[in-house]
Amino acid sequence: MKVIVALVVCLALVYCVVSQSSECSPTLATDASYWTREKMDSAIPRDMIFNNATGKFEIRKLTACSGKNQLYNKAQDTPLYTKFPFSAIGKIFFNLGNQTYVCSGAITDPHTVITAGHCTFESSVGFATNLIFVPGYHNKEEPLGRYTASSLCTTSQFQSGTMSYDYAIARFETALPTEVTGFLPLAINLDATKTQYTSCGYPQGPPFDGQWENTCDSDLCVRDWWMPNPQPVGIVCDSTGGSSGGPWLTASRFLSGLNSYGYAFQSGRMYGPYFDSDTLRFVVKHRIPTK
Repeated sequence: MKVIVALVVCLALVYCVVSQSSECSPTLATDASYWTREKMDSAIPRDMIFNNATGKFEIRKLTACSGKNQLYNKAQDTPLYTKFPFSAIGKIFFNLGNQTYVCSGAITDPHTVITAGHCTFESSVGFATNLIFVPGYHNKEEPLGRYTASSLCTTSQFQSGTMSYDYAIARFETALPTEVTGFLPLAINLDATKTQYTSCGYPQGPPFDGQWENTCDSDLCVRDWWMPNPQPVGIVCDSTGGSSGGPWLTASRFLSGLNSYGYAFQSGRMYGPYFDSDTLRFVVKHRIPTK
């Protein structure tokens, strides 16, 4: 299968009119000081688990599963944010209704962070508000600052409940610090059976506490045939709540998926949307354009 690598890059801080559609939110409030330490500490993971008893997706903690995991939680460990590609990953804080949540995300160009759709939108509420991205978040420290999203976009398919399209972007008028972090280009239409994924993010459920960026490695273990095409990819990984939206990296350091959902009866699997041409079209359509 042909592999297409998409370099989604903003090369100048010059703006045209940003695309508007039902896939995108109105302009968000931009007061980064809204997020006090107390609010950040009270935020809970927003992770999707399919309950086969009810036939519905629920907001619950993902169950920890086996996999190769490297936990950076000791003073002598070098924080992951200091080296690429992990430097382009950060923690997301946001509101949906009256609840504060945390997710993970990754920089894919100087004005765009990609994350899970369910980290930006809830059908009963609409789009998230007060969303900030903290690149390199590390043990309650914000070494590279915090950035407030100016607007959010997620797919119309996800808004209709299709988890195969559970991805979204947060757009930032203030440029992200890509001169320090770098950014992760998209890799689409990969042969999932021949791809090893490194899943990244900020798991917050036990044994983790959401204060350090963590990684785990897995080959494809299954495609989710219960979901419509493109069928999501399933991997084995030590991930818990808070990792949603965290990127799946290839060996070539491209972004080829993200943490999305699990099943109540499959404690050892994490699923993520398969990144294809539709993913690229969505990101290019809605990112802040340049002249």
